[in-house]
Amino acid sequence: MRLYHHPGTWILMLGFGFLFACQSEQKSTSPSDKQGEVLEQPKPPKGYQPAEAKVLTSEGANWDGHFSPDGRKILYLSKDRPRHKHSQVYEFDRVTLRHRRITFHDGENSGPRYDASGKWILYASTTDEIKENPDYIQKALKELNGGKPDTEKTEVVSSSAPWLDLPYEIYRSSPNGNDIERLTRTPSYDAEASYHPSLPAILFTSVRHGRPRLYMMNVDGSSPKLLSDSRFIEAEGQFHPGGKELVFVRYSPDMKLAQIVFKDTKTKEEKNLTSPTSVSWSPVWLPDGDHILFASNQDDPENFEIYSVKKDGSCPQRLTYSLGNDI
Repeated sequence: MRLYHHPGTWILMLGFGFLFACQSEQKSTSPSDKQGEVLEQPKPPKGYQPAEAKVLTSEGANWDGHFSPDGRKILYLSKDRPRHKHSQVYEFDRVTLRHRRITFHDGENSGPRYDASGKWILYASTTDEIKENPDYIQKALKELNGGKPDTEKTEVVSSSAPWLDLPYEIYRSSPNGNDIERLTRTPSYDAEASYHPSLPAILFTSVRHGRPRLYMMNVDGSSPKLLSDSRFIEAEGQFHPGGKELVFVRYSPDMKLAQIVFKDTKTKEEKNLTSPTSVSWSPVWLPDGDHILFASNQDDPENFEIYSVKKDGSCPQRLTYSLGNDI
């Protein structure tokens, strides 16, 4: 889950036709951050072929788009619209070109995902826990009365990752927003949920034991089981389309750095796929089951771009070159 505040955030659909032509070197110039110096568009390496990008949204701030199993529709988040300020889940139909609002909550929403059949969606929301947790109720009342919020009771992780202090719970519903079921009930961050591709199970991130870790539970929310090694801070797990491997984000102890990690769930073998000196997150498997897309600031600490890498760590490629964040 990420926090976005810029009103000009759009959903873009990119066609990476050049993705599988692995390039041995990709060197580029990063924009200058010297005070008063005009920033220039980063220059891609020689031979780089840009992906075709199409803007899909025009209203509000929009992010976190994910395709339906058949590729026709896209779930995404949108906030700062005339009818609502909180982030809500929307669906875009690529055939009819229509946008449809799915959630109508008075809290924030995050991480919308389809299941393999396209008949159910998952998302996280603060809509219930902000009304149940006394600490958040007191904080909200204090802010309404013009007071400074007290973060001592509600902060459980680190100021480097403020989204992990938000009271998210996980829900599922039909794609039209009906048949809503609440799946988690813990006084902490439960979010970043995704369906297992072949088992009736859900992978998710939780801070229920004090730090972010990966868990798996049944599709009805029962029998949550810890998957992470208790020594690490881990989040954003995504199962391989075959279900026997996964990628996830492993943070440094201070949560200022993050790596993409590949894991074979049968052999327990792990491999770090990205640099340990930068922030890389939001891993997504491509349908071929061999490549992983992710966002990283490895070339410029102030700017995230989209990259790809094979699951064995080979063929790393930078796919976007822009001044704004691409995530």
